[in-house]
Amino acid sequence: MLRVLLIYPDYSAPITGGQYYDHSVVDTLASEKHVVLDKLLEKDLHCSHVWGYPLIFVRKLGQIRQYDMVLTNSRLYPWLLLLVALLRLCSHTRVVVIHHHFDYMMYSGMRRTLRRWLEVGFLRLCSETIIASPYVRDVFAQMLPNKPYHYWQLGLRTDATSGRGEGNETADYTPEAGDKNVKDVKDQVLFVGTIEPRKGVHHLVTVAQAFRERGLHTRIMVVGKVMDEAYYRQIQQRLHDCDVEDYFVFAGRQEMSELTRSYAQSLCFAFPSALEGYGMVLLEAMAQGCPCVVFDNSAMPYTVHNEVNGLVVEDQNSAAFAQAVVRMVTDQELRERCAQQAMADIAALPTFDNVRQHTHQYAQTLAIDK
Repeated sequence: MLRVLLIYPDYSAPITGGQYYDHSVVDTLASEKHVVLDKLLEKDLHCSHVWGYPLIFVRKLGQIRQYDMVLTNSRLYPWLLLLVALLRLCSHTRVVVIHHHFDYMMYSGMRRTLRRWLEVGFLRLCSETIIASPYVRDVFAQMLPNKPYHYWQLGLRTDATSGRGEGNETADYTPEAGDKNVKDVKDQVLFVGTIEPRKGVHHLVTVAQAFRERGLHTRIMVVGKVMDEAYYRQIQQRLHDCDVEDYFVFAGRQEMSELTRSYAQSLCFAFPSALEGYGMVLLEAMAQGCPCVVFDNSAMPYTVHNEVNGLVVEDQNSAAFAQAVVRMVTDQELRERCAQQAMADIAALPTFDNVRQHTHQYAQTLAIDK
């Protein structure tokens, strides 16, 4: 039998696209007859502060080294760097990490430098890395050219089961475009995602100002959970100061039927995020024939191709982003052409079962190696 230990913060129902991916890998691995999978979760550490986690893991070294493999997510590198270094020194335990994006890129200054050193060092110490995104794959290959990795591209599932993702992403779901039961009156611009600084919701205020200046009465529908209350209040204050409150609707999280209707009623999908490892909501929107407007950063141009299936503008140029959204709303020929190509691009992607198949094959390889 192959003994596997999952180290993970919380294994309750997945929310983000990355969590759906992780659960797919873990659940497929656990279903293999020759695998016994145990979980070590954050609640099992019984520690009041995250800064104590590294020492807790070191104290559990004797227990952890009995496993053939440790599986975890790279975002836990501050917790696990010391443990992984010790496992490399005093055990034969294989450490496999799922890596969705480079966490250090969300920081600046000395914090960014320190976190980059820690994160890359952690990835270097791990035995193998599983990567879902072509963007992350390319960055990883540049930073660690001699480090082995598995590229199991994240896809969309084609059955009727729906998931709910980041704020409202549905990473484990392929929407049915053109649903006849959905009222197809396109009168809004849609954003789906968590409300926090990284997602760039504040840029949508500039879009609302551009709509007012052009005399457009197109509303901006913001779907997703508020993750940063202070940031949300700042947006509300700016909407008030700019006198564009009437343009915004904060809808919170939506059930799948509601979200499908929101996509169907949207002229385009505005996603001004500053950093994405993949950007699952882009795939959702494109599958519904909803062309995207994004900044030219991180994984965005890997999915959205300028003037082909959407519009890509200079990174963090709020005015340019607003004008691109205005153009997509007002130019029907551009919108329809991009929507058609977006749906064609999504149809060419692998399904979510691709991840399960890769996991199964990997498990078989581990059994042979053991």
